Amino acid sequence: MGHGPFPPPRTLDLCRSSPPAGALPVSTDPSPVTALLGSDVLLTCSFPAAPRGGVRDQALLVSWYFRDQRVAELDGISISTRAGPILFSQQQGHAQASLLLPGVRLADQGPYRCSVRYAGQRGEGKVQVQVAALPRVEVPSPVVRREEDSALVCCVRGFYPQDVAVSWLRDGRELNASFVSAARRGHQDETFSLVSVYSFTPTEQDLGALFSCRARHPVLNQSRQADFRITFRAGGLEMGLRVMLWMLRGSLLLAMAMGGWLCCDTGSRPRKMVEEMVEQATERIWDPLRQTFQRAREAISSRSR
Repeated sequence: MGHGPFPPPRTLDLCRSSPPAGALPVSTDPSPVTALLGSDVLLTCSFPAAPRGGVRDQALLVSWYFRDQRVAELDGISISTRAGPILFSQQQGHAQASLLLPGVRLADQGPYRCSVRYAGQRGEGKVQVQVAALPRVEVPSPVVRREEDSALVCCVRGFYPQDVAVSWLRDGRELNASFVSAARRGHQDETFSLVSVYSFTPTEQDLGALFSCRARHPVLNQSRQADFRITFRAGGLEMGLRVMLWMLRGSLLLAMAMGGWLCCDTGSRPRKMVEEMVEQATERIWDPLRQTFQRAREAISSRSR
């Protein structure tokens, strides 16, 4: 078990400090220690293996406290259900009695204190633990309308603490978000979530561009982002035209299927008659319908302007 991404523990220089008589020099990790939510964290507590005065005996007692409540002792038996065992090691004249915090939760952040009593001497070290969680970033629907006011929504979830910076990018160039909601805290794991919206009028040039929604965590100094390319959605009128076209095509195919026996039995003349019927139906039904929808679309566009 190592420190992972966290900085190594700070070693106390005994030559520079002169603890009072009977005081044992104890050092801990540089404070604060940042722990990822759900990870295992080891809090170190080091002290001289041979106390001043040359006294050597086994009267060693190490106690870890969280918010002034004792959570573990040297024998490795946990006092509470949250703190793990104390891991003891000794080398090169120094001893370590490190406290294991398994599966860190938000409730585990706060002040910790390592109290050591050894051969008639006492000392303690303090360290602050802060918990952080990286965000999950998702753009659920990168579908927009061509040449119409559209919006892209970015969901940022599961981060802690609540201060994250959200930005939009197009081919690496930063864009201005239209709206960013306030961070809201969840009820289960108490992490935060927010929504960011980017509004724009997409054109053909945007179709192949790489868009990104990025969330940067200030405490961990890391970013998470969702990359995507937009797709165009057919407008309501265009969709109506497509539905009518599918219905028309289905009706014509049904008519051709019903007349198929005539085509197969009597040669090419009936087949030509069916083809002419299809062309006439397209001219008489589809073309006027398309013109009507086009006029309605132009009217709606002029009103919206």
